[in-house]
Order: sequence, then C-alpha cells, then structure tokens
Amino acid sequence: MSLQLAQLRGMIKYELLMAWRRRSLLVTILFLFVGLAVFTMTMQKEPLGAEGGEVLYVDDTVTPATVTMRLYATGEVTTMPADDAVLTNIPNWLRNIDLQQANATLKMATLLTLVTQLLIIMLLLMSAETIPLDKHYRVNELLHTLPVGRATYLGGKLLAVWVGLLAGMVMCALLYIPIAQGRFGAFDMSAYLRLWGVMLLPAAVFASGLSILAAAGVATRRASVLIGLALMPAGIFVFVFVILAVFTPLVGTANAAYTSLSYDGLINSMFGNIGQTMLIANLAMLLLGLVVWGVGRLREGQ
Repeated sequence: MSLQLAQLRGMIKYELLMAWRRRSLLVTILFLFVGLAVFTMTMQKEPLGAEGGEVLYVDDTVTPATVTMRLYATGEVTTMPADDAVLTNIPNWLRNIDLQQANATLKMATLLTLVTQLLIIMLLLMSAETIPLDKHYRVNELLHTLPVGRATYLGGKLLAVWVGLLAGMVMCALLYIPIAQGRFGAFDMSAYLRLWGVMLLPAAVFASGLSILAAAGVATRRASVLIGLALMPAGIFVFVFVILAVFTPLVGTANAAYTSLSYDGLINSMFGNIGQTMLIANLAMLLLGLVVWGVGRLREGQ
C-alpha cells in the first residue's frame, strides 16, 4: 500500500511538472480570470427599480408593509407605505433583506454560471492531451518499465490535474473578489464561495476528468483534440442542467414552492439543485473511469 501511495505521489508530481512546463494549467486559469473580468465589465448593474426610484428594502413584517427607496430625482432615501403594485412585483424571497446586496449576489450567480460553460469548453479541449502526450514524448515506454499499475497511472493523472485546478481556481476566486465588489458592490460572500465550491470546481473536475479519460486510448495530440471537440455536446448537456438548476428558482414565479421561500431558502434550493446536477455528472465521469481502467487491464492481459 505504501508503494502504491509513493507511486501515486510520483505520478502527481510528474504530471504537475508537465502541466507547468507546457503552460496548460496557467493558460486555463488565466483564461478563467480574464473571462470573469471581461464579463464583469460588460454586465450592467441594473438596480431593482420602481416608479421614481431604486428599491432598497421591502418590509412586510409591519402593517401596512413599507418600501424604502432612493429617489432618482434627488438621491434622497425615503420610506413609505408599499402599494399593491410594489408588493406584487417583489417576490417573497426579496422582502426583508438588503436588496442591493441581493441584486449584486444574483448578478454574481448569473456571471459565474456563464463562465462555467467557458471553463467546461476550455477544459474539454486542454485536458484531452494529458495522456496522449506521454505517448507523443515516449514517456509511456519508460513508465511501462516500472511497476506502476493502471489504476495508479490513471489516478495520478486525474489527481494531478484536479490539484492544479483547485490551487489555481482558489487563487482566481480570491483575486476576483475586489473586482466584483468594485463593479457590483457588496454581495453575499457565503453564496459567492459556495458557487465556486458547488458549481465551478465540480464543473472543472467533471470536464477535465471526462476529457482525460475519453482520450486515454488515443496516441496523438491531434486525435485528442478531436476527442475534446466530440465531447462538446456532453459538456453543453450538463451546462443546460446547471442553467436550469440556477435559474429555475429565480423564474419559477408560477410555482408556489419557490414564491413562498425566503431569500435563504431560495439560495439553499438553488445550491441543492446545482449540487445534485454536478454530483450526477461527476459520478458518470467516474463510471467512465472504471470502464477505461477495465479496458486497459484487458489490453494488458492480451
């Protein structure tokens, strides 16, 4: 067991070194960060408005309900009774909370969801060459002379890519915070971090793992690129379900299950949907890993 762990550590160290030398990991993280910055600069703030001003707070715990607004004409903040039109347009989950922070948080959720698709596409293309590169540089011939099992080899490849992505994406998430706050204002930091932990990181694990495993049997970089392109429909398919997971609670105005939720309840529902989607996607990816491992063992036995 200790020998297998030592081999696994060696594979991870080797693959991280290879990824650094060919700059694939660096390019992926820079692509993600630049994509975030560009989307942030192009996305409009669009505060929640009503006739004559920006809505800051709706309090329905008092009778009559009140609405706090910043008037467009004077910039003055005033609180007044909320009429039926305002209450009709403000769902339950946007009441009794800081609407500026909630609006900024929902902007962040929208932006990070869009960037998730770019990340999936990027990793499907960039990760596919991970194993074929060993054959390209004839490293696999050296590895085959060592007592490295198929499971250790595949596990080392996958874990190295995931460790590198985790480190890079954590750094990206932290560096992006001041940019996002400067553009949108203060947002729910807990929701922001959960978006990275429940959506972006699992999406990166899924896309990179799927691409590595699907291209494990090809011998050339060109063939691996074709594999990555062929996997695009699968990536888009998963992304569609991520979109549904994020936006179904937000647009489900006809569904009493959502309209009756509080803000925290709606956010938790959203993350539950996202987590379920990404769990299924990653379990399917790991199932593919078992198939690839089994095929490799059969070939070795022939």
